[in-house]
Amino acid sequence: MNYKEKIILMVLLAVFLLQAVNSMRLKSPTWDEPSYLGLGYYILTTGKWDVPASTLHPPLTYYLNSIPYLFYHADETAWELHPSLKGEQASNVSFPVAGLNLLTDMRYPQDQVLFWSRIPTVLLALLLGIFVWKWTRELYGSLPAAIALLFFGFSPTILAHARLITPDIALTCFTFISLYYFRRVFRDGNWRSIVLCSLFSGLTLLSKYSGLLLFPIFFLLAILLFSSQEAIRVPFHFPFKDVLMRKGRFARMARLGSILVVVITLAIFVVCIGYMFHLDFYVKGALHQLKHAEGGHPAFLMGMYSSQGWWYYYLV
Repeated sequence: MNYKEKIILMVLLAVFLLQAVNSMRLKSPTWDEPSYLGLGYYILTTGKWDVPASTLHPPLTYYLNSIPYLFYHADETAWELHPSLKGEQASNVSFPVAGLNLLTDMRYPQDQVLFWSRIPTVLLALLLGIFVWKWTRELYGSLPAAIALLFFGFSPTILAHARLITPDIALTCFTFISLYYFRRVFRDGNWRSIVLCSLFSGLTLLSKYSGLLLFPIFFLLAILLFSSQEAIRVPFHFPFKDVLMRKGRFARMARLGSILVVVITLAIFVVCIGYMFHLDFYVKGALHQLKHAEGGHPAFLMGMYSSQGWWYYYLV
């Protein structure tokens, strides 16, 4: 990257950052945010998932958005809830009592904690923007990369979610980066790409339960790759490399499968670390979301209300 490209990249990212932070200062908490505020602090200090929303999503964004509590003292009495709101049976509900207690803490005027708790989401959006630039530049060159980042930086959807204490930007960011490195795994054939793909895949799973869709996407991409003429290599010191690098369709399939197994295994290990090796809470939360999806979710579109949705919702 030359000097001119670096300047363009920094300017576009700075414009996005200014828009996100300036609008963030003016926005009151959304409905979801108080449910998540400070939740990572509670989980990390107690090691428990027994308060509302603690298993509603995986904990990565809870941790990240609780970083300000390294500098602000959290009033731990905020989590002294009614017995009906404590325990694993309440961990899947969204009930923002503790978050509202923290938001109304008079020691921190002018929503200081809310502002700084939102900053990690903005930084994740910046990271996503960098990889939008990076991947587009590798595929098409500098000018298309600048145009892609320009559209990214002024996207109402990205700007809306980049300033909130919610997991959507984290899911988008880490999914995108996972797919970027998944492509590099087979192109480069080195351990660095495998480890980075596994790391960001694990972070995707730790962001939102819908991140599980990443694995079917990997399998579909692997099928397309198997059907292509592109070479598939495994890195040095890969188990059974001599056997896997033989010629033939079976060996080619074995190389793809072996790499997928390594990536998925390492990604699950990252998830285990994120849950402090209490993976049962991930399973509990994922099953709850599946049950919730089967029952439907309230939605509104162009004067219509439905709990089952419309196939054309996102197109509209």
